[in-house]
Formats: sequence, structure tokens, C-alpha cells
Amino acid sequence: MIAPLVALAFLALPLVAQAPQGWDDTHLRGLELVSEGKSEEAIALYEGQSHGLRTSTVPYTRLPTLTGCWLCSLPRRGPLRTLRAVAIWKFAATHFRRVAGGGSEYREPAVLQLMDVYGEDDLNQAGEVVAFARLYVEINPASAIGHIQLASALRSLGREAAATEALLAARTAVGPDYELLLATSIVDHVLKTPAARPEDGRALLDYAQPVLDDAIAREPTDRSVLLTKAAALRLRGERLEPDPNRKQTLLDESDRVFDQFSESSPNRTSPEEPAPNPLPPGYAEAQAEAESLFGRKQFLAAAAIYGKFVTSHPKFLPPHYMRLGALVAAGRGDEVDAGLEAARASVPATAELRCAAAAYLFELVYRNETIAAADAMKFLAEALLVLDEAMTLKPDYVEALVYKSLVVRTQARFETDPDKARALSSEADRLKAQADEMRKQPF
Repeated sequence: MIAPLVALAFLALPLVAQAPQGWDDTHLRGLELVSEGKSEEAIALYEGQSHGLRTSTVPYTRLPTLTGCWLCSLPRRGPLRTLRAVAIWKFAATHFRRVAGGGSEYREPAVLQLMDVYGEDDLNQAGEVVAFARLYVEINPASAIGHIQLASALRSLGREAAATEALLAARTAVGPDYELLLATSIVDHVLKTPAARPEDGRALLDYAQPVLDDAIAREPTDRSVLLTKAAALRLRGERLEPDPNRKQTLLDESDRVFDQFSESSPNRTSPEEPAPNPLPPGYAEAQAEAESLFGRKQFLAAAAIYGKFVTSHPKFLPPHYMRLGALVAAGRGDEVDAGLEAARASVPATAELRCAAAAYLFELVYRNETIAAADAMKFLAEALLVLDEAMTLKPDYVEALVYKSLVVRTQARFETDPDKARALSSEADRLKAQADEMRKQPF
């Protein structure tokens, strides 16, 4: 499975059980089928994989009504969000409800799946998520998952105070095995609720801080935990600490932890390799405001917010491409060329950051169902350019090669000339085969 961008890693929270063996390859192949517009084949692929699904505690193959639950892991936006996909989720929800309402040993995993099916990426019924998250908390209060899903759903309904209360209550309910997951979610919640009461934010981070410290003491090179701790310190310093001296101490400590995160990179080639801070001062709040504006279709206002960070922190990658996405949504595609050149010239030219840029560009196309073909092809051409730079710097960069195959395959989808489209598809196949061969090579 393609790794998430490390600069945004602490914002993403995996809430599903460990995937079955072979899931990574299945997911990648499914994504390729999606990029080709072959929804039916992707569904069949996931459907076949679901028959071998296992979790750490539940043998799903013993329960026919849950067969096919991994269909919920299909990409939720873009060309695969078809009527059939929605129908499958609804069909799955019907069976999960039947099991959840009974007294079988499969009640708990059925409720867990219902929280996912009704989530914003599937059926998008937050009220149902709230109901099933509360039920899951009753069934298994020591698990952080129900508490976290409850808080997330409440927050999506605009009930931020109730979401905060759910996480405050979770602090004394979850078991030791779930403390780190809860701590990570708490940092994410504090980031997303800038209007919350400062005392609640401090109380939540007071819980998260020692949990993160313990995790780092056990595994000093755990990059995900290091990045989460750096974010927590910066949030406390920027938003919650009234004392100026203490504020600066927290910000300095955040920078120190982020340096530790950067130095632990397995791809780091030298101490001098540039590694810009993933969270410049004030960016978390600005991003939340920009996302809110984007949701209200105030695209130019969102672009302006990202533009301020492009100017003040030109080496910081995300706002460059978030701004371009907002400009395209606003119909200002004429400004894209200059923005792409500025990003390429400003962001340090490391293999990892070039690949990260390509990932943003690919997402700008893949997640936007209404993007104009001209804008899509412009973003995809730029993605290929920076990926080629990445692979020049790091010839054995498998992830960059995988992204290149996806970008080329997506180009084929927008190509109007049938011969050129076929040629692009063949090239995508060749690149994928090359990536598969590289994976087999010993390290």
C-alpha cells in the first residue's frame, strides 16, 4: 500500500484491524483498476480477497453475512463512487445490522463494521455512526475505537463540545493497549477544534503527552509518534499556553522533537539534507480555516490563505499544492503554471519531497470528479516531471515508480486519442511490472 506523506502522517488515523495477507498488492491493483475506470473489475477483485479475510480475533469467513466486508475499503471518491458501490455498502449494512442486533459472538465486529460503512467516506450518515459508536463503547469500553469514532462523528455534526466530552471520558475507560491510539486521536482532535475551551485542550494534551513520551522511550525512532509529539507540543505552545516564556519553551521543544523525527528517516542520506518543518507556526489553524472555506465553496478565499504560507514558508510543500487545488476549483486554471513552477523551485529538491509533490498532484486529479481534462493533464504532467527528478536522485525508489505507473494510467483515462490512450496504458503496465521486479530485489 502506498505510504502516507510523512508531513501529514499524524493527521491520518488507521482504525481498522490488520489487513489480510496479500492486501497491499490487492489494494494497489484495485487502485490501478479504478484509475482505468474499470469499477466492476475492482469490485470483483476486492470481493475475491474478502473470502480470505482474517483479523486478530475474528474468523470472518465463518460468517457468510459478513463476506465481502472489505468492499468498504474500496476508494470512496472518484470514478468508483458509482451507484453500484453505494448499493453494496447499503447491502453490507443490512447484514451487519442483523448481526449487530443479535447475541452472536460476531456482534462486536459487526458493530465495528457499521461504524465504518456509515462513515463519511461511505454512506456518510454521521448520526448512524454516533449511534453505533455509542453501542460499541458499551460493548467494549476498553477499546479506544468506539470512543474515537464517536468523537469524530460528533465533530462532523458540529457538536465539538460533545466530541471533546467523549474523548475526556475515554481517558479513564480505555485499556493500556489502546492508550497510544487514543493519544494520537486526541492530538488530531485538538488540532481540528481551535474554538474549544483551552482548559479542555490542556486536559486532553495532559493525557496524551506522557503516553507519547512512554512510546518514544520504548521506541526512540518511531517516526509516527515523534511527529505526533512534535505536533502536540506546537499546538500547546501556539494555542493553549498563556505564559510567553513557557510558550517559547514548548515551541523550541517541538522543533527539537521534529529534528529527531527528521534524523530518524531511513531515507536520510546526510545530516545536511534539508527537512522543512511540517507545521509552520499558525499553519494548523490556517489549514482548518481554509478547509472550512473550501467546504463552503469559497475557493479563492481558501487559495488566499494557502498563498500566505507559500509566501512566508516557500520551502513548505503542502500549501503550494493545496492552493493550486483551490485555484482550479475556482476556475482560475490560468494561474496554475506559475504556481507549479514556484513549487518546484522553492521546495528542496530531495527524492522524498519530489515524490510527495507527485502524490499531492495525483490526489488533486484522482479525488476531483469534476476537474477539467486540461487541468488534470497539467497536474499529471507535472507529477511525471517531479517523479523523474525523484528517480534520478534515487534510482531504486520503488514508491516513486509505483506513483509513476498510476499517473500514466490516469493520463490514459483523460486522453481522447484511442491510440495514445492505449500506448499510455501499456506504459503504465510496463512501469508496474518494473516496480514489481524492484520489490523482489534484496535490500
